[in-house]
Amino acid sequence: MPRILSPSDIAAFRDRVCSVAAVLLAEMGYDNFTMRDLAKRLGSSAMTPYRYFANKDAILALVRIKGFSLLADRLESVLRDDGTAAEKSHAFVACYVTFAHEQSAFYQLMFENGPASQPTHEEQHVRSLFAEYAKLQSGRIGLDIDGDRIGELLWSTLHGAVVFQRMGRIGGRDFEYLVDNVLCSVAAADLPAMVLGEPALRPHADNGARDWSGEVGTADRVSPPLM
Repeated sequence: MPRILSPSDIAAFRDRVCSVAAVLLAEMGYDNFTMRDLAKRLGSSAMTPYRYFANKDAILALVRIKGFSLLADRLESVLRDDGTAAEKSHAFVACYVTFAHEQSAFYQLMFENGPASQPTHEEQHVRSLFAEYAKLQSGRIGLDIDGDRIGELLWSTLHGAVVFQRMGRIGGRDFEYLVDNVLCSVAAADLPAMVLGEPALRPHADNGARDWSGEVGTADRVSPPLM
C-alpha cells in the first residue's frame, strides 16, 4: 500500500515542487514548461504533480507567492533592525539586490508575464514595505512624502536598476549605495518644485504645453512636447 502522507509531508513536497519549478520555469520559460518536464526533474511519475496542482498555472501562482513571501520576510527584517534612517535605507536596498541574485529564479518569475492575476497578499506586503522604505527617505530629505505613492515609484526604479545589473550593464563595488542615493533623489524630486526652491512647472497659457522654465508664454522659448 502507498504510504499515507501527513500534512507536513504534503507541505514539504509542495515546497520542493515550488523550488524545482522555479528553476525549470526560469530555464524554459512559461510557454515551454510542462508538467511532464517537472515530474522528470522531480524524479516522480508523470501524474504525481497533478496530485497537488491542477495545472502549470497553479504552480506558477505558487512560485510567485513564495518569491514575494521570501522577499517580504527579508525586507521586513531589515526595516525592524535598529539604525539610522540612512543605515536602514542602505540595508534595505542591499537586501533587495542580494535577494535578486540569490533567488534569481524566483525573482525572474515574480515579474515575468504569465496568466493575468490580481496582486497577491504577499505582493501587497512587499508594496507596503516599500511604502515604509519611502517614509525612511522622508527623514533623510527632511520633508514628508506620500509613502504609498512614492514607494511604488521607488520599487519600480530599484527593479529597473537590478534588471540592468543582472544584464551586466551597470554595477560596481558601491552599486547598492549608488542606487539608494539615487532613490533618495527620486523621492525628493516628487515633492512640489517650489518646496525645493525651484520654479514649478506650469501649463502654457495658450495650448496647455508644459513650459519647463517655469515661465508662461515666452516668445523666444519653445516648450518640449508632451510625451
